[in-house]
Amino acid sequence: MDTESTLEQATPATPKRSKGGLIGCIVLLILLIGVSVFAVITTINAQNKISEADNLKKEIATKDEKLESLKNAAGVENVDDLTADVIKSKTYDPNYIYLPEAKMKLKISDELQVTGYLHETGIGFYFWAIPTGLQYFPEYANPGQNRSGQAAIGVDKKSEIENAECEDGYYGYFCDMKYVTDAFVDGYIITYSHPQSVYSQDKNEMDAELKTVELLEKMLTNPDNYSEI
Repeated sequence: MDTESTLEQATPATPKRSKGGLIGCIVLLILLIGVSVFAVITTINAQNKISEADNLKKEIATKDEKLESLKNAAGVENVDDLTADVIKSKTYDPNYIYLPEAKMKLKISDELQVTGYLHETGIGFYFWAIPTGLQYFPEYANPGQNRSGQAAIGVDKKSEIENAECEDGYYGYFCDMKYVTDAFVDGYIITYSHPQSVYSQDKNEMDAELKTVELLEKMLTNPDNYSEI
C-alpha cells in the first residue's frame, strides 16, 4: 500500500450541510426579528398612548381653569348659567366707561365724544370730552394740555363724608362734590365735581368748553346712566 493512498483514506470527509436546515435557521431568524420589531412597536404605541393621555389631562385641566375664570368673571356658579345674554352683559362695551371700584359701568352720552379719562385708584375719574359734531379738536379736551379735565367723579365712603356741613345734596371737605348714586360696593357712593375755572382763552373754545362741562354734568349726575358691571 503506497503512502498517497493511505493519506486519502485517513482524511475525514467534510459533512455536507442540509439545505433544509439552513432554510429553517433563516426562517427562525426572521421570526425572531419580527417578534423584536413587534415588541418595539408595541412599546412605542403604549408610550404614545400614555403621552396622549397626559396631554389630554393637561388640556382638560387648562380648559377647566379657563371655565372657572369665566364663571367667576360672570358671577355665576354653574356652567349652565353662562348664557349668551350673561356673557354679553359682562363683555367690554366701548359705549361705557367702567368704574371697577364701584362695580359699575357708566353709559356715555350720545351728545358727547369722550376724548380721554383718567382713573386714579382711591381718588376718582377725570374726564375730557367735546360735544358730538364739533369739527375741530380744542386744547381743553386734550389731557396733555388741560390736565384737570372738565369733570370728575369720585367713589367715596359714606362714613367719611356723611357728617360734612354742606349745602343739601353736596359732600366732601370743600363741599364741591355732588351726590350722584350709591355704588354697588356697600358703604360707598358716587359723587360729582366740576373744574374751578375755565381753561380756554379763545371765545369760541370757551363756549365749546362750557357746553362740554354742562353735558358732562348732565351725563355724570344722572343715576340712570350707572349700572352694575
